Amino acid sequence: MSPPPGDRPDPDMELRLWPEPAPGSEDSDQTEEVIDIAGEGRVRNVVVPTLTVVAPAPAGRTGAAVVIAPGGGFHMLSWTSEGLELARWFAERGVTAFVLKYRLADTGRTREDFERAFMAMWAALVAPSRAGPPSLVPGIDDAVIERAVADGRRAVRLVRERAEDLGVEPGRVAMVGFSAGAVVTVQAAVSEVPGERPDLAVVVYGGALRLPVPDDAPPALFIGAADDQLSPMLLGVHAGWRDAGRPAELHLYERGGHGFGVAVRGLPVDSWPEVMWTWLRTHGFPR
Repeated sequence: MSPPPGDRPDPDMELRLWPEPAPGSEDSDQTEEVIDIAGEGRVRNVVVPTLTVVAPAPAGRTGAAVVIAPGGGFHMLSWTSEGLELARWFAERGVTAFVLKYRLADTGRTREDFERAFMAMWAALVAPSRAGPPSLVPGIDDAVIERAVADGRRAVRLVRERAEDLGVEPGRVAMVGFSAGAVVTVQAAVSEVPGERPDLAVVVYGGALRLPVPDDAPPALFIGAADDQLSPMLLGVHAGWRDAGRPAELHLYERGGHGFGVAVRGLPVDSWPEVMWTWLRTHGFPR
């Protein structure tokens, strides 16, 4: 028997996405590690994907759910600034949040290995070369992206499958993704399997398309800054939604750069979470 709604789920409960090992990672020997970058703990070498549940107070639950996919170039996860902080913001508003720890590229055993790999990825991303095989995201191996996308789609499906136990409604599952996590969010939203698509998608300074946008893709909100070197990726995905005739809203702030997260810096971009909240509510999330 399921516990009564007031008793579930526990704060910061962790759910594994797959029975170990995750498909495609059977031979991986990566060791997950938290490293400090600019005063924030970033997770790297993820090989066991999970969802961390941040639940609202029982009396304030709305039944709405959101999967949050942090960014980090598929080399790390900005776990706090693009994950837990937003999850707590949602929980304060009655939404059960699930922070996705998706699988990442192998960035070696040392901090120096990681820094070399990350800098090489960033250089390829901001100045893509025409040499080599095409990739969904320049500088990132497609196999790495495919594993992360599989985790994102599985996360949406798992929240729906366990909706009753988690105290959420299976028809009100949104997804918010930042940067690389935005790629994961977009690929979940265009999945050929409808049950893997979130009901609403919020794409923040990132995203990439390979599959066409289906004619029943979820409504999507796109958030970015004009001074972000990667803003063309965001604009390209927004155009894909518009070309497919699907509901799409775009907010491109004058300044903010890449990776602004939920930080307050005295810029108009600081208002984006409230813009997102208004948009979500216009789509019945939460009611």
